Amino acid sequence: MQVSETYNPENPVQIITAAFPQTASKSDQNAVTTMLEKMEKAGAKPEILLADSGYGSDEYDARSLRLRERRLHEKTEEFREDYRMRSGEEALFGRLKQFTPLRRLGIRGKTAVYNTIYSITAVRNIMQMAGFYKKQRRQKQKMTANKPKMASFTTFFSQLCQYIDL
Repeated sequence: MQVSETYNPENPVQIITAAFPQTASKSDQNAVTTMLEKMEKAGAKPEILLADSGYGSDEYDARSLRLRERRLHEKTEEFREDYRMRSGEEALFGRLKQFTPLRRLGIRGKTAVYNTIYSITAVRNIMQMAGFYKKQRRQKQKMTANKPKMASFTTFFSQLCQYIDL
């Protein structure tokens, strides 16, 4: 499974912007092209791509040279700063495997598995937004010192749709 998530300190919520389920029998080495195409169609193509070093494909000699250059670059402060955010992607997979049935789906068939993966990522985004709005509501309550008021589902849903431009 390939997943792309936003990583911008200015975003109040980081959400999954693309998911690409794959069977375990397929190599994911060239999946970056598919992911970038999906993100471009959705208007979410990143300016900077942080990915595992296995992404992409080169001939052996070119790959060796690229790997050597990458190892040197990995020692720079710039690299550490950029890839600091990538640890969030690994944490995302850990949480998805721990708190959802993603680790062991009890269903069969490619379509069913893909639909389940898309559903899990959609629910994860909804939970991220719910947490954001809950935190925002608490902050407003602290500032106004009024009694807590429960927002209706309609209000929440309209704010969610506004946020994701639906």
